[in-house]
Amino acid sequence: MKLYQIQLFVESASSGSIANTARRLGKSRSAVSTAIAALEVELGVELFERGANQSRLTEIGEQVLDDCKRLLQAANSLKLKCEHYASGAEVALRVARDDAIPEAVWREMLGQLRHRFPGTSISLVLASPPELPALVEEGFVDAAFGLITEEQERSGLNIEVLNPIRTLMVVAPSHPLASLKRVLQQDLTGHTQVTLSYVDEFSVKSLLPIGGHHIGLSSFELMRDAVLDGLGWAVLPSPLIQSQLRQGSLLTLKHKFSLQWRDYGVYLSENAYHGRVLAWLRKAIQAYLEPFE
Repeated sequence: MKLYQIQLFVESASSGSIANTARRLGKSRSAVSTAIAALEVELGVELFERGANQSRLTEIGEQVLDDCKRLLQAANSLKLKCEHYASGAEVALRVARDDAIPEAVWREMLGQLRHRFPGTSISLVLASPPELPALVEEGFVDAAFGLITEEQERSGLNIEVLNPIRTLMVVAPSHPLASLKRVLQQDLTGHTQVTLSYVDEFSVKSLLPIGGHHIGLSSFELMRDAVLDGLGWAVLPSPLIQSQLRQGSLLTLKHKFSLQWRDYGVYLSENAYHGRVLAWLRKAIQAYLEPFE
């Protein structure tokens, strides 16, 4: 059976007659009728009860109509996927990310990406920065975006730095550290630090607690909310807290290391196909981060 025969059958069922289909497609009535008749011979059933002015579906014609529509949809999907891949775009892309860039920004980028590359299926996984290299190394994702620490630089993975961004020591205005004109190291250790916790292959760990008591949370966003609630101080990426800093609901500590620079980049799997979609995403993130340099 040929796809064009199935298409003519579906068109005729929709239009109500072979003659209408012939007119719509610019074909002769005999050509359409012959193609459908050949399909019926191959299937061993009659699909239409033919009349003078219309063609009504037989019982089996009604039963197989949806199957024929699905077959045409599958054939079209197959063609589009191949054309999409041939254009240099990934058919599927698996990405991990941390939340140094706000959720709303990711949603906007995904909307733009979906509009530009409708043939690409995208999976987006949220993880903390220390967990990103393993996700790439073990083949769970094709690429991972996030803040890069010195320990992660030694992972041996292919890392592309997109932009440096600032990290800031912040507290809520009501926190005792906020009233100090100068914050010393012993001041930090005397108060609870909100830090990042993550799971490695052995245990749950906290990322760089300075000392004293700390609260470990699994994402920057949770850390930010804990600081807003007055639970402690934290080091957070500037893109995530810019609105809170403007509004005054978060304050920067007056500490000599309050502002530091960290590279934001992407870990790339050597075994994955990196095409136009990932290239677009890298450029979009880079453009978003430029004002934070």
